[in-house]
Amino acid sequence: MNRQPAILVIDPVGSASDLDLRVDDFEVMRVGALTDATETLARTNEHFACVLLRIETDPAEALTWIGGCTLPLVAVTPDSSDGHAVALLRAGAHEVVAGTRDALPDAIRRAIARHEFATQRSTHTTRLLQADRASSLATLAGDISLGFAELLGSVTQQCDIALRSLGRDDKGWDSVNRIAQDAARAAELARQMLAYSGGESARLRRLSLPRLVQDSVAVLEGAFTNDVTIECQIDSPSLDIEADAKQIRNVLRNLVLNATEAIAGSGTVSIRVGKKTLTSDNTTREDLIVAAPGEYAFIEVCDTGGGMDPATEARMFDPFFSTKFAGRGLGLATTLGAVRSHRGAVSTNSVPGEGSTVCILLPLAKAAAPEDDFQCDGRVLVIEDNEELNDLVQSMLRQLGFEPHAVHSGQAGIDYLESIDTDVRFVLLDLTMPGMSGEQTFEEIQRRWPGTPVVLMSGYARSEPTQALVEKGLAGFLPKPFTIQELLEHAKRAMSSTPTSV
Repeated sequence: MNRQPAILVIDPVGSASDLDLRVDDFEVMRVGALTDATETLARTNEHFACVLLRIETDPAEALTWIGGCTLPLVAVTPDSSDGHAVALLRAGAHEVVAGTRDALPDAIRRAIARHEFATQRSTHTTRLLQADRASSLATLAGDISLGFAELLGSVTQQCDIALRSLGRDDKGWDSVNRIAQDAARAAELARQMLAYSGGESARLRRLSLPRLVQDSVAVLEGAFTNDVTIECQIDSPSLDIEADAKQIRNVLRNLVLNATEAIAGSGTVSIRVGKKTLTSDNTTREDLIVAAPGEYAFIEVCDTGGGMDPATEARMFDPFFSTKFAGRGLGLATTLGAVRSHRGAVSTNSVPGEGSTVCILLPLAKAAAPEDDFQCDGRVLVIEDNEELNDLVQSMLRQLGFEPHAVHSGQAGIDYLESIDTDVRFVLLDLTMPGMSGEQTFEEIQRRWPGTPVVLMSGYARSEPTQALVEKGLAGFLPKPFTIQELLEHAKRAMSSTPTSV
């Protein structure tokens, strides 16, 4: 049976008939001393909405107790002096009543409202500080990891080209293949930190989220040894998202692993998949990452474990933070980064002794457009300031049947387009370049040669600025490093539009 929220009345005098009251739906519980109040608050599970403290003698003791109270507090005192009221408010009282009981109901309501406002403001400030700290760590991790990822990506691409030129029976094929495998493993280590920054390049594909979750749950059910039952509920069977399947599987695995480890003995981990609409009224409540209003698919993971205290919950996505003896503290950090790279959002809710809930929001996919037939021929302009990567991309394009022309700056690309009178099938454009940036180059191409397909290349994940370029007509976003097959798929999308004469 649920109890109504109560008001705790502390009456050291012992005869507080004027405090024996009801206010709306609040019940009243009375104690006679501050020590009794402390013990009551420590041992009871009852939710107190407010504390009424009557002060007759020894205000110093009352001031000390008020300073340690975390609930809305109304101080009732016969002393109507301004100095006494100011001292009580500075100590932490939300309201001071120095009159009859008639003033108490309004004072209680005001105290509760002020406490709720202060709590919300504190929570919002904490979230902002967390976001700022996470952003700083993410920037550092992303810059370092991106450098390693690009170097290892170059090795992988060189091996890819070499393996296409060699047969499996050739003497050097096995050695090149081992180099490619080792480079891929090394790149994965770099990507773990790049993932935390939200900068890991997501290989976005249209996929069914319910099917992906169901397939992953079938694998996860046999992966854990403790006596934990995994339940899965699909509210909406038709939910397509644009996502990196590997990253989403890792997100789900990390959340489920964290949930099972929070359960001592037997328990249940519940996974729910559905659809949620965010409006301007519900996008900023608990989100670690604030998502824009719109339609989202969600994955919700709930456990029946011991829950977390607020301090632990506030740091659960920090890199290298772990409550486990052998934990590295990267699982949930990379989960947060993966959600960032998918332009999603995360919210958490945990109550000590009752368990935890983590909800992941992912944007729904747009309606799929039919692809036109095409041929791998014609001229492709490559704008990339890294000479080695420029040569690699040209080699890939030649293997596909294109005629690449490479330049090393945005301005050089503009000059080239001005100098020719033939068709360009599409443009491959690096995002980060000295001088004219990739974004500026794209906008100039769109202004002077509207309709020319442009595919943006970057080692960072698609961000809000690049998403804005997509809305302006960007033909695609190609994450580095990429394989020849991935380049071919993006070329198909880019050439689904009619080539423009430049």
